[in-house]
Amino acid sequence: MSRAGYRVLFLCEWQATVMLVKEFADHAGVAPHIVRYYARIGLLNPFRDPQNGYQQFGQADLVRIQFIRTARAVGFTLSAVGDLLRDEMRGAAEFAVPASIVKCNDTPIMSASTGR
Repeated sequence: MSRAGYRVLFLCEWQATVMLVKEFADHAGVAPHIVRYYARIGLLNPFRDPQNGYQQFGQADLVRIQFIRTARAVGFTLSAVGDLLRDEMRGAAEFAVPASIVKCNDTPIMSASTGR
């Protein structure tokens, strides 16, 4: 299989929803302190509301934390996950997120990528 993997399509109706730490953690299935830790070490990059300083997360952050959890479950260190995510941001690599974990209302939201 090529390194192209899969590209995530954001088709959820709540795509534009902004979530604070607690709500985001509930959607991601992790504790709020995990979300804050991942943000502190740079694995997540939440928007900060300039009026109150609260961290705000969106759909892309949810996909990102699902990837982090999957990578950790198969044995990647947080350092290695960070390297993969930085490579993806630079466009140097693409990663595959199993369709079984990226769902919206129990409907998979993934499609195969040709890598082009």
